[in-house]
Amino acid sequence: MVALACPQCKSTRLKRSHTRNFFERLVKAFNRREYRCIDCGWRGALHVKSTRGFEAKAYTPGQIVLVVVVIILAVLLLLYWLGREPDRPSESSAKAQELIEGRIAAHNQPLSHGVDSRWVPESLRHCV
Repeated sequence: MVALACPQCKSTRLKRSHTRNFFERLVKAFNRREYRCIDCGWRGALHVKSTRGFEAKAYTPGQIVLVVVVIILAVLLLLYWLGREPDRPSESSAKAQELIEGRIAAHNQPLSHGVDSRWVPESLRHCV
């Protein structure tokens, strides 16, 4: 195992330091751990290899930016799609709408004995 050295005083007497905020936790996800130098008091993140028996992939800043840009574009596309106006109905759907409206108009005509079906509840229309 390679001993880590303090970038300020080059001492190898480093101890792990707890993450303090969201940014430090985010950096931790990319194989960078917080350390504090016992000799000079320096505190910062150093790149470490994985301790799980395999070498973890370290992402370059370009890869991170690419992933962030793709996520932002996906969110913007989703917001655009949710906020757009519905398409105008096609000719066939317009004909279907006319047919439906015609049936509704025919259904709302007064019945033969003078009762207007528009004022009769749906559950009682079979009785009239």
